[in-house]
Amino acid sequence: MGGNQDSVAPKLSEEFHQHWWAVLIEGLLLLVLGAIAITTPFLAGLVITVVVGWLLIFAGLVGLWTSWSMRRVKGVAWAIVSSLVAIVAGLAFFAWPIGGLISMTLMLGAYLTVDGVATIALALQHRRAKTINWGWLLVNGMFDLLLATVIIALLPGVDAWFVGIIVGVDLIFAGISMIAMGWSAKVHVVKLSA
Repeated sequence: MGGNQDSVAPKLSEEFHQHWWAVLIEGLLLLVLGAIAITTPFLAGLVITVVVGWLLIFAGLVGLWTSWSMRRVKGVAWAIVSSLVAIVAGLAFFAWPIGGLISMTLMLGAYLTVDGVATIALALQHRRAKTINWGWLLVNGMFDLLLATVIIALLPGVDAWFVGIIVGVDLIFAGISMIAMGWSAKVHVVKLSA
Protein backbone atom coordinates (compact mmCIF):
# COMPACT_ATOMS: atom_id res chain seq x y z
CA MET A 1 0.00 0.00 0.00
CA GLY A 2 2.87 2.38 0.76
CA GLY A 3 4.27 1.95 -2.75
CA ASN A 4 0.94 2.91 -4.28
CA GLN A 5 0.77 6.07 -2.18
CA ASP A 6 4.30 6.98 -3.26
CA SER A 7 3.23 6.87 -6.92
CA VAL A 8 0.06 8.89 -6.24
CA ALA A 9 1.89 11.74 -4.49
CA PRO A 10 3.79 13.09 -7.54
CA LYS A 11 0.64 12.85 -9.69
CA LEU A 12 -1.39 14.77 -7.10
CA SER A 13 1.32 17.39 -6.81
CA GLU A 14 1.62 17.75 -10.60
CA GLU A 15 -2.16 18.10 -11.11
CA PHE A 16 -2.40 20.56 -8.26
CA HIS A 17 0.39 22.70 -9.70
CA GLN A 18 -1.15 22.67 -13.18
CA HIS A 19 -4.51 23.92 -11.87
CA TRP A 20 -3.38 26.47 -9.28
CA TRP A 21 -5.64 29.12 -10.81
CA ALA A 22 -8.79 27.02 -10.26
CA VAL A 23 -7.89 26.57 -6.60
CA LEU A 24 -7.28 30.32 -6.28
CA ILE A 25 -10.63 31.18 -7.92
CA GLU A 26 -12.44 28.70 -5.67
CA GLY A 27 -10.81 30.32 -2.64
CA LEU A 28 -11.84 33.82 -3.71
CA LEU A 29 -15.42 32.68 -4.36
CA LEU A 30 -15.62 30.98 -0.95
CA LEU A 31 -14.28 34.15 0.69
CA VAL A 32 -16.98 36.30 -0.95
CA LEU A 33 -19.77 33.83 -0.13
CA GLY A 34 -18.56 33.63 3.47
CA ALA A 35 -18.60 37.42 3.82
CA ILE A 36 -22.16 37.54 2.45
CA ALA A 37 -23.27 34.83 4.89
CA ILE A 38 -21.73 36.63 7.87
CA THR A 39 -23.23 40.00 6.98
CA THR A 40 -26.70 38.48 6.48
CA PRO A 41 -26.69 35.42 8.77
CA PHE A 42 -30.44 34.95 9.17
CA LEU A 43 -31.01 35.29 5.42
CA ALA A 44 -28.10 32.93 4.70
CA GLY A 45 -29.60 30.38 7.08
CA LEU A 46 -32.99 30.63 5.39
CA VAL A 47 -31.40 30.23 1.94
CA ILE A 48 -29.59 27.11 3.14
CA THR A 49 -32.88 25.75 4.50
CA VAL A 50 -34.71 26.40 1.21
CA VAL A 51 -31.93 24.77 -0.85
CA VAL A 52 -31.98 21.70 1.38
CA GLY A 53 -35.79 21.65 1.05
CA TRP A 54 -35.53 21.63 -2.74
CA LEU A 55 -32.88 18.91 -2.64
CA LEU A 56 -35.08 16.72 -0.44
CA ILE A 57 -38.10 17.22 -2.69
CA PHE A 58 -36.05 16.45 -5.81
CA ALA A 59 -34.50 13.37 -4.18
CA GLY A 60 -37.95 12.18 -3.12
CA LEU A 61 -39.40 12.65 -6.61
CA VAL A 62 -36.48 10.79 -8.20
CA GLY A 63 -36.95 8.04 -5.62
CA LEU A 64 -40.66 7.79 -6.44
CA TRP A 65 -39.92 7.60 -10.15
CA THR A 66 -37.31 4.89 -9.57
CA SER A 67 -39.66 2.99 -7.27
CA TRP A 68 -42.47 3.19 -9.82
CA SER A 69 -40.19 1.84 -12.54
CA MET A 70 -39.26 -1.07 -10.23
CA ARG A 71 -42.76 -1.59 -8.80
CA ARG A 72 -42.62 -5.37 -9.35
CA VAL A 73 -39.51 -5.75 -7.21
CA LYS A 74 -40.15 -7.22 -3.77
CA GLY A 75 -39.76 -4.67 -0.96
CA VAL A 76 -40.22 -1.59 -3.15
CA ALA A 77 -42.76 -0.27 -0.64
CA TRP A 78 -39.90 0.75 1.67
CA ALA A 79 -38.29 2.75 -1.12
CA ILE A 80 -41.63 4.50 -1.71
CA VAL A 81 -41.94 5.29 2.02
CA SER A 82 -38.38 6.69 2.02
CA SER A 83 -39.13 8.85 -1.01
CA LEU A 84 -42.34 10.18 0.54
CA VAL A 85 -40.50 11.03 3.77
CA ALA A 86 -37.95 13.03 1.77
CA ILE A 87 -40.72 14.94 -0.03
CA VAL A 88 -42.60 15.66 3.22
CA ALA A 89 -39.40 16.84 4.93
CA GLY A 90 -38.60 19.12 1.97
CA LEU A 91 -42.12 20.56 2.01
CA ALA A 92 -41.85 21.09 5.78
CA PHE A 93 -38.72 23.19 5.23
CA PHE A 94 -40.83 25.43 2.98
CA ALA A 95 -43.89 25.56 5.23
CA TRP A 96 -41.88 26.22 8.42
CA PRO A 97 -38.52 27.61 7.30
CA ILE A 98 -37.51 28.85 10.74
CA GLY A 99 -38.17 25.43 12.26
CA GLY A 100 -36.22 23.95 9.39
CA LEU A 101 -33.41 26.39 10.08
CA ILE A 102 -33.22 25.31 13.70
CA SER A 103 -33.08 21.63 12.71
CA MET A 104 -30.43 22.57 10.13
CA THR A 105 -28.19 23.56 13.03
CA LEU A 106 -27.83 19.93 14.08
CA MET A 107 -27.29 18.86 10.46
CA LEU A 108 -24.63 21.57 10.12
CA GLY A 109 -22.82 20.16 13.15
CA ALA A 110 -22.82 16.72 11.51
CA TYR A 111 -21.68 18.16 8.15
CA LEU A 112 -18.81 20.09 9.75
CA THR A 113 -17.69 16.94 11.57
CA VAL A 114 -17.55 14.89 8.35
CA ASP A 115 -16.05 17.79 6.36
CA GLY A 116 -13.42 18.35 9.04
CA VAL A 117 -12.31 14.72 8.94
CA ALA A 118 -12.29 14.69 5.11
CA THR A 119 -10.32 17.95 4.94
CA ILE A 120 -7.75 16.62 7.41
CA ALA A 121 -7.41 13.47 5.27
CA LEU A 122 -6.95 15.66 2.16
CA ALA A 123 -4.32 17.73 3.98
CA LEU A 124 -2.38 14.60 4.89
CA GLN A 125 -2.55 13.46 1.25
CA HIS A 126 -1.10 16.83 0.19
CA ARG A 127 1.57 16.47 2.87
CA ARG A 128 2.61 13.12 1.37
CA ALA A 129 2.70 14.84 -2.05
CA LYS A 130 4.92 17.52 -0.52
CA THR A 131 2.49 20.26 -1.57
CA ILE A 132 3.52 23.64 -0.23
CA ASN A 133 1.16 25.06 2.45
CA TRP A 134 -0.69 21.77 3.03
CA GLY A 135 -0.93 22.91 6.65
CA TRP A 136 -3.66 25.39 5.71
CA LEU A 137 -5.92 22.49 4.82
CA LEU A 138 -5.05 20.74 8.07
CA VAL A 139 -5.94 23.83 10.10
CA ASN A 140 -9.14 24.24 8.06
CA GLY A 141 -10.19 20.66 8.92
CA MET A 142 -9.39 21.21 12.59
CA PHE A 143 -11.36 24.46 12.51
CA ASP A 144 -14.37 22.61 11.04
CA LEU A 145 -14.19 20.14 13.92
CA LEU A 146 -14.01 23.04 16.39
CA LEU A 147 -17.10 24.69 14.84
CA ALA A 148 -18.96 21.37 14.96
CA THR A 149 -18.06 21.01 18.64
CA VAL A 150 -19.33 24.54 19.38
CA ILE A 151 -22.64 23.84 17.62
CA ILE A 152 -23.18 20.55 19.42
CA ALA A 153 -22.19 22.05 22.79
CA LEU A 154 -24.66 24.95 22.40
CA LEU A 155 -27.63 22.80 21.40
CA PRO A 156 -30.56 23.24 21.87
CA GLY A 157 -30.13 26.94 22.70
CA VAL A 158 -28.57 27.98 19.39
CA ASP A 159 -30.41 30.84 17.68
CA ALA A 160 -31.57 30.60 14.08
CA TRP A 161 -29.04 33.19 12.82
CA PHE A 162 -26.18 31.06 14.15
CA VAL A 163 -26.28 28.75 11.11
CA GLY A 164 -25.51 31.67 8.78
CA ILE A 165 -22.61 32.85 10.96
CA ILE A 166 -21.09 29.37 11.22
CA VAL A 167 -21.44 28.74 7.48
CA GLY A 168 -19.94 32.18 6.76
CA VAL A 169 -16.96 31.63 9.05
CA ASP A 170 -16.38 28.17 7.59
CA LEU A 171 -16.54 29.51 4.02
CA ILE A 172 -14.13 32.36 4.81
CA PHE A 173 -11.61 30.05 6.45
CA ALA A 174 -11.91 27.53 3.60
CA GLY A 175 -11.44 30.40 1.13
CA ILE A 176 -8.30 31.62 2.88
CA SER A 177 -6.81 28.12 2.92
CA MET A 178 -7.63 27.58 -0.78
CA ILE A 179 -6.12 30.98 -1.71
CA ALA A 180 -2.94 30.11 0.20
CA MET A 181 -2.75 26.67 -1.44
CA GLY A 182 -3.45 28.04 -4.93
CA TRP A 183 -0.97 30.88 -4.63
CA SER A 184 1.78 28.60 -3.32
CA ALA A 185 1.07 26.16 -6.18
CA LYS A 186 1.44 29.05 -8.67
CA VAL A 187 4.76 30.10 -7.14
CA HIS A 188 5.93 26.49 -7.20
CA VAL A 189 4.98 26.20 -10.90
CA VAL A 190 7.02 29.31 -11.66
CA LYS A 191 10.01 27.82 -9.81
CA LEU A 192 9.62 24.49 -11.68
CA SER A 193 9.51 26.16 -15.08
CA ALA A 194 12.44 28.52 -14.36
